[in-house]
Amino acid sequence: MYQAVVQMVISPMTPTPEMTRPLVTPSLMPGMVAQDIITILAALTILGLLLGRLSTRLWAQIVILGLLGSLFYNYGILVIERVYTPFYLVYLAIFGLVFYAFIYAMLSIDPAIIRSVQLTRRTRITSVVISLLTPAIFIPLWSLMLTNLIHHHQVPDNLYSIFILDLCFIMPFFVIVAVLTARNTGFGILLTPTLYFIGFAVLFPLALGELLKPALHMPISPRDLIPPLILSLLYLIIAVVILRKLRVVETA
Repeated sequence: MYQAVVQMVISPMTPTPEMTRPLVTPSLMPGMVAQDIITILAALTILGLLLGRLSTRLWAQIVILGLLGSLFYNYGILVIERVYTPFYLVYLAIFGLVFYAFIYAMLSIDPAIIRSVQLTRRTRITSVVISLLTPAIFIPLWSLMLTNLIHHHQVPDNLYSIFILDLCFIMPFFVIVAVLTARNTGFGILLTPTLYFIGFAVLFPLALGELLKPALHMPISPRDLIPPLILSLLYLIIAVVILRKLRVVETA
């Protein structure tokens, strides 16, 4: 019953299985399907916020920034992994467009709000610690894996894009945002929840992919389900908490 329901839900939402089956190993297929679902939902959310004329509200701008960041990451995987489906040129176009859209959206935030946005000291310190904890875990982990590959002159068959995107973009972004927030700068405070929304939208497809495995005739692995599920939900909770605690203080 569960398998039939999941298959019914995912079939109209994503063409991934048919187009990417020759290009992606079967074990990665659930993650690809989940990534397609989250990408569609992210795009619809951005479109809804824009059409609903909510894009001038600070919380909506932060959510849009986070979702644009996740689209950059997810399409970066498709581009770097050379998923040569008939839509590959579209992947390239979206990958480039969301990069510039992220910059444009960030520059569109009212400078007066950036100067006057505040967080309580306790919330700020907590967010700085969590922001630094992520690169403190993943930079050594990915570096160790890369060192092992280099030592044995091996090239990973899949997911080498994660090393590139994380070490070149995401982990430095965590560090930069943590430093800016520690200095109590407006940009750092605004980018902190943005960063956590990116983390949620990037990690949650890993957990969702595990839940979709029965529909693709694969068993669910608790070891692969629980860590990304917990971490993604933690990022989402932190992002929402920070959004609720953001204050824009008018200055004379």
